[in-house]
Amino acid sequence: MITIASTSNTTVKMLLLPLNYTQLYNKLKLILNSREILFFTKPEGSSSELYWTYDVSSSSIVKTFSQLNSDDKENYINELELLKSDVLFKLNKSQDKDLKQIADKLFIIPNNDSLKALVIDNQWRFIITEWGCLNLVADKGTDVISNLFAIPRSNSDIVILNFFEKQSKTSLCNYPFILEYQGIALEYSTDQSGNFNRGRCIIGSKFSIKANSNHKLRDVETFEVRKDDLYNVYISEFQNISINIINQNKEPITGEGFSLSNGDKSFLLKSNENGEIFFDDIEIGTEFTITDIQSNRNVNLMVEKEKFTYECVFERNESVQVSIQVVNTDNIPISMYEISIEKNKNRSMILSDSNGMIFLENCYCDEEIFLLNPKNPNNTLVCTVQKKDNQFVFTVTENIIPEITFTFIDYKKRPIKNRKVILKVGNKKIKLKTDNNGVCLIKATELEKNQSVKVSVSSLFNII
Repeated sequence: MITIASTSNTTVKMLLLPLNYTQLYNKLKLILNSREILFFTKPEGSSSELYWTYDVSSSSIVKTFSQLNSDDKENYINELELLKSDVLFKLNKSQDKDLKQIADKLFIIPNNDSLKALVIDNQWRFIITEWGCLNLVADKGTDVISNLFAIPRSNSDIVILNFFEKQSKTSLCNYPFILEYQGIALEYSTDQSGNFNRGRCIIGSKFSIKANSNHKLRDVETFEVRKDDLYNVYISEFQNISINIINQNKEPITGEGFSLSNGDKSFLLKSNENGEIFFDDIEIGTEFTITDIQSNRNVNLMVEKEKFTYECVFERNESVQVSIQVVNTDNIPISMYEISIEKNKNRSMILSDSNGMIFLENCYCDEEIFLLNPKNPNNTLVCTVQKKDNQFVFTVTENIIPEITFTFIDYKKRPIKNRKVILKVGNKKIKLKTDNNGVCLIKATELEKNQSVKVSVSSLFNII
């Protein structure tokens, strides 16, 4: 018996646990380094007939278990059961054979007088000592703690967790996870059946299941403790995958757009120079559709466990070149005119060349190309690509007259730089200034068809 003395009348609860060997005691103290447990060693020179006293703080009082009221008894048993569960888990997890051997006897108490409780600063404290009850005596006595655990309790319930893989619904055996309860997070693992017995938890309290930091399963789930409830944890697994996009000749389709959709979610991707598309952290069992934007063909895929590379084959015709000539309403080519072109759901702005031409490479039969005049949204054209003769004309419906360029040189044919020039267009005078190359321009918006232009300057020069 170990006696704990008290200096005041405040509540103190103490538990006496059996552990007789100094070496094992020191090992145990190292493994069970926890704020819920107080460790004490036998004083020098003391024998089993002597009492060992320990002075607690003035805010503590010692009571035997029988002196507690019914609510305190139930709370005490709940806390003790949680402690036993945590201690046995750590002992069985350790590689020390001696500690594993004492795990069963560590929580054996021979009689009610040896069962005490201690609260310090409103915190439960359980005491483990290398003196305490002798194992021989404990073996002969009744296991008081086990009897207490069998008492029906109204404010708590035993929590048993069942772990399943989400997709296959198979049990997850020896699955590592972290359980957080009442602010304390500890690492555990399921048994061979995929189950874990947490022991008793307070009705209405909550606990969270998190993945082990070294494991790729990353679901986090929170449960509320209810009477006679079932706690099934469904775990999703994620992995990285790559998709090879190829044609019917096993050649990679590079640099083109593809749509990935899953239910209501979809987004656009582009294959790289090797025809590959990469996805990170895709849930195993996910079904999605890859759509080739150019051909509008679909391929359905499902992510399989430990399968990291997939292949999508899209039939492709031989690519052709498409030429588009940009002209005005008089069928005159317009150079350097910007057209909006949408191809494979990718939109870009392209300028016509000096001959009013735009050339598009890597076009395929039956592909549709959308042309839009950004200066007139109603001015559009849809080009459907054929196997041959893919020459199209885009007529700009606004009155477009090319800009007029004036170059001013002297009699030695040298540019006349930074010279003021007055251009008379109809009844309007336009003041300009030559640049460093002797050039000035009239904007197309300031001219009309068949309109003459008169030039007035302050000195003689030739006009080209």
